[in-house]
Parts: sequence; C-alpha cells; structure tokens
Amino acid sequence: MGGSMIYQVTDTLKKITVPFLRENRPDRIQNEHIPTKRHDAKERGVDDKYIFSEGTYRTYRDAAITCTKWLKEKYQIKELSEITPEMLKKYYDYRKETCSAWTVKKDYSAMTKLSTATKSRNWIQKDFQVPIDEVDLPDRELSDRNDRGPFSSQEAEKIVEGVKERSEVAGKYVEFILETGARLKGAFSLKEDDVYIGKDGSFRVRLNEKGGKIRSVKISESYYQKLQKISKENQGDYVFPKMTKSNIDNLVKEVAKENDIINRKPHGLRGTAANRMKKKLLSNGIPEEKVKKLVSNFLGHNRKGVFRFYDEEKSS
Repeated sequence: MGGSMIYQVTDTLKKITVPFLRENRPDRIQNEHIPTKRHDAKERGVDDKYIFSEGTYRTYRDAAITCTKWLKEKYQIKELSEITPEMLKKYYDYRKETCSAWTVKKDYSAMTKLSTATKSRNWIQKDFQVPIDEVDLPDRELSDRNDRGPFSSQEAEKIVEGVKERSEVAGKYVEFILETGARLKGAFSLKEDDVYIGKDGSFRVRLNEKGGKIRSVKISESYYQKLQKISKENQGDYVFPKMTKSNIDNLVKEVAKENDIINRKPHGLRGTAANRMKKKLLSNGIPEEKVKKLVSNFLGHNRKGVFRFYDEEKSS
C-alpha cells in the first residue's frame, strides 16, 4: 500500500466517501453505480460499503487513526494489511477499560468500515475486523451521553436567546432547529422554495437531511412569515446567511456553560422540539406507542425506538 499508517487510513476511507468521489472521481460513481445517498444505498443493501458525509468520514478517520497508532506502537506494524482480528480484539479490550461504551462502539464501526474498504480495493484477502459476537461490546447507556441529550424547554429558551445576543445569524439557525426539529444540515441547505404552503393550506418547510431523506414539517404562520423575511433579507441561494457549524457549536457551548447547562450541543434542540410535540400529542389523547412513532417520524427516523435517545424522561 505504501505511505504512513495515517496516510493509508485517510486515503482508504476517502476512496469510499461519496462527497470526495463526487468531487474527484465522478467516473467511479457512474461506472460502479455507487449510490450518492445513504437512503438509496440502504434500499440496495450496500450502505455498509460507503460513507455518505464528510462529517462521518472525519469521525471514522479520527477513530481509525487512533486505533492504528496504538496497533503500530504495540505490534510494530506498518501496513493496514498486517492488522489481524487478534490485534483488534486486544485494542477493543483496552478501550473498554478506558473509554465509554459509545466510544468503543464508534471505534468498532470505524474499523469495520476501514476493513471493508481495504478489502474492496483488493489490498487484503480477508477482513481484519473481529466478528461482533466475539467483541462483547458494552451496553450503551443514555446517561453516558448527558452532553447530547435534549434541552428542557427552559434551557432551550436560554440557549436560543443567549446565542441571539452573541450572533444574529447563529440565533436564526438555533431558533430554526427548535421550531422544526431539523438538524443543522437541514438548516444549511434550506432554500426559499423549501418554505411553502401545502395543498391543505398548512405552512411548511421541506428539509433535505441525513442520508438524502426529504421530509416536510409543519410550522406556524408567524414563523413562516419570519422565514420569508429572513430569506428576502439574505438575497442568496439559501434562506439563512452562511455560517460554519463549528461557530454555531461553539456559541451554544458558551451559552450552555454560562447557564450551567450540561447538554452543550445544538442537536439537543431537536430533542426539545420532539418532547414538545410528544406532550402535545399525549394531551390530545393519542396512545403513547403511536406518539413514539409519530415523533420519531417527525425527527426523520423510521423506527419508533429511536425516540428514546431524545426523550427527556429517559435521558434525565
């Protein structure tokens, strides 16, 4: 393979990351019929072979580099092809002693993707990943992720107001997440015609989100008017002025720290929106199991069980 272990990891993962392929190797996408959206890849049963966002690529790259550095130091290896399942099992055992269950699962996912990518390029004959039933991954508890759970309604209002005081632009983004339950990705890609009136007369936003999924969310008339105004003032291709994710993340973290709020991620506002919807549906007499399904769908998930990661009752 050649190059340092870090180079081997980054180069190998880039070769299965769709955004990089789209930019640098569009011929591969066409010739190998590579799906450009995770949703399409899932339907074709090939989603395990590719990475569909730069954010996921960076997460897997960093985890895989940490792992391969450890393997290099312990076993003096210089090539990905020298990794064995026995080596990885030792690494996972080490990580289980020093890291949370969530981190160990991320490590396992990253090395699974790296093994699959290395094999697909014919650099190894057999996967070096350890079979999942031989790893004994620890159970992941929601309490281990208290920095990523939902904000309470009061906390969310403090976050939105605090961010607005520091940055008018960032304030528009966090308010959008709270109003719609969108991810930041959905806010970044929102265009003027994505804010519309449905056939039933309801006010809506069309969200282009994770895995290429498109979903429509109802909003209030007043917020519809507000988004129309923001879009006209921006005079660009998108509703909101440009701003980086890291800037928004840092502002939310700053406001949360100032108010002694444990959760310091913008994603927590999605949880707030979901719990507000849950309470409203329950108050209307809708059965709890159906509410879980409706709220999960509102968040862009097909499985009702996903809501437990956002449910403030389960995360507290």
